[in-house]
Amino acid sequence: MTPRGAALGLSLALVALAPGGRAHLRFPTVKAERWIELRLGEQPMRLGYRIGLGEVLAAEARKAADLDGDHQISAAEGNAALDARSAELVRSLSVCTGRTLADVRCRALTARDIERVEAEGWVPGQNGHLHFSWTFRLAEQATEVGALRLEDRYDVPGVEITDVLIDPPAHSPLSRAGDGRRSHGVALSFNWIEHLREPGPRAVVAVWAPPRSRARASLVIGALMVLVPIVAWLAHRRRRRSPRN
Repeated sequence: MTPRGAALGLSLALVALAPGGRAHLRFPTVKAERWIELRLGEQPMRLGYRIGLGEVLAAEARKAADLDGDHQISAAEGNAALDARSAELVRSLSVCTGRTLADVRCRALTARDIERVEAEGWVPGQNGHLHFSWTFRLAEQATEVGALRLEDRYDVPGVEITDVLIDPPAHSPLSRAGDGRRSHGVALSFNWIEHLREPGPRAVVAVWAPPRSRARASLVIGALMVLVPIVAWLAHRRRRRSPRN
């Protein structure tokens, strides 16, 4: 195991047995929920992703994780179950960034992009819920790009609703944000009812002022370097030709 992997394993061990007493579904009547959060104001940008399982699905997940059948989830069992979910999630996510949505370049996320991962509720609390959460550290800062598109193909059986929150960049307001298929305005929060949304991956987009083009800035600087001496020479000639008082 690499040092990064060892550190991640330790983190998982610390949270794997945490009770679920503080974790609640937003809509307690649903089987499961999903939360997606784009934190564009952080440096670099972050993606938060969370799955919450209601009592029935949480009990099924605990049973599947209990490999030795002793009705308890050890740190090793919790970590193994969480690692499997993490691997499935990263295979399903891709992030596209660029100056505009028209020129974004896409890349699949990997386990190396995971900054933090947690599980809460392996020891069932009063409500019996179970939560998994991931924080991804993206490669870019918002000041380096002007658009981001997230594509999510992670289908968890039982998830009925997905909530999305977009935290804008600190340096620029958003000109477009929301559902990548429908929204052309700015929606900092919205949700999908999973059985009603269009088939295919979930898409979240955010657009803000792109950085100045380096090529354009170089052209401006080059032009100034040429024009300033010419203007100075012309001014000098004009002064020489002016009649003396």
